[in-house]
Amino acid sequence: MGKGKIKTLVIGLPNATGTVPSDWAVMLAAICTHLATKGITCKMIGVDRSFVDAARNEVIKIAKQFDADAVFFLDADTYIQPDGVWKLIEMDKDIISPPVADRKGGVLLNVLDDYLVKRTAIEKTEKVKAIGSACTLIKRKVYEKLLEEYATPYEFQIATTDQGKKIPISEDIGFCLRAEKFGFETWVCKNIKTQHLGNPIKYTYDG
Repeated sequence: MGKGKIKTLVIGLPNATGTVPSDWAVMLAAICTHLATKGITCKMIGVDRSFVDAARNEVIKIAKQFDADAVFFLDADTYIQPDGVWKLIEMDKDIISPPVADRKGGVLLNVLDDYLVKRTAIEKTEKVKAIGSACTLIKRKVYEKLLEEYATPYEFQIATTDQGKKIPISEDIGFCLRAEKFGFETWVCKNIKTQHLGNPIKYTYDG
């Protein structure tokens, strides 16, 4: 699917069945309003985050039922500027996310290099090994292929690096690595501001 051809989008909220911050809800409304001006219809799906891997798998299964052109995951502690999702769509990548700062105020981002080590800065929009799914757009061809190949595309796993080191990885990193096996690319983008809700402040990455 080429640039500008996404017409239906599922916004997956894997931890949004309970109380959420009011400013986060306002942001979601602003995102949907902005996308509507671009001719994109949004469906928001909230799933209990008790088991985040199961929640993400449920979202992509629902997206498949809706025949959605893409899924945008947004965790309830993560903020993106209202036009940010449209900017991601315009970049026309298989999997793409802006960098999101560590919620504890550190400099680590949700971006992993070829050694599955978290990056501390992003200088340009570029292809990466994997990204966390707190604020991530995934095209239909990706999630449908992984649903064909795996009963549960999102799973906590043990990964082996190119150096032979075995490390535990989260469900979203595992999804990116599985997608890579089928030729799909994961990208991180510049110029989209994000915030991650820590305690008690939001940690900002200016993109």
